Amino acid sequence: MTKTMTDHQGFEVPVVHIDKDVRAKNRKAVSLIKKAAKLHDNLKKFKAEFFETMDNFYQLDAEKAGVIGKGKGGYSITSFNKEVKMEINVSQSISFDDNISFAQQLINDYIAEKVKGEGDNDISLLINHAFSVRKGKLDKGRLIGLFQLKIKNDKWKKAMDIIRESMNTGDSKRYLRISKKDKNGEYKDVQLNISAL
Repeated sequence: MTKTMTDHQGFEVPVVHIDKDVRAKNRKAVSLIKKAAKLHDNLKKFKAEFFETMDNFYQLDAEKAGVIGKGKGGYSITSFNKEVKMEINVSQSISFDDNISFAQQLINDYIAEKVKGEGDNDISLLINHAFSVRKGKLDKGRLIGLFQLKIKNDKWKKAMDIIRESMNTGDSKRYLRISKKDKNGEYKDVQLNISAL
């Protein structure tokens, strides 16, 4: 019986008509994807074990401290010699609704009315930077940073109120972080990149 290989269109192609290098690449691709799938499954299992272990220690320490039922926050443990550190970090997602554009307009009006002379451009750049978009989203850190500016102008204050009201807090996401001290005694992350699993 003639040996065949199935191509991307579903046709059975006799092996004798397929270049040796192409067959070698096929074997290696099939072999590597199997290994990658196994690594993927092992990383998912490791992630689950990591969070379960950390949550158990967190709960234990919380009970010792007399703090019960307060939820799962950031937490870390270390090895006895402090060479290894395991951490859980919690990130809260924040987005802004369309009303944020009104805040930007009010701030621009404030700049046009109140800021004259040298330095005008610098302040405009600061505001435009705060409202700039990265990866299709407004940067929450830059916008929240505007609250730190002590400006008493009514339009500015109204703009800050709009920003606060337009903020939507989403679900929090937990990230694991593993680090080990290098020869200089500084913690360096063990890169696993498994947050999407």
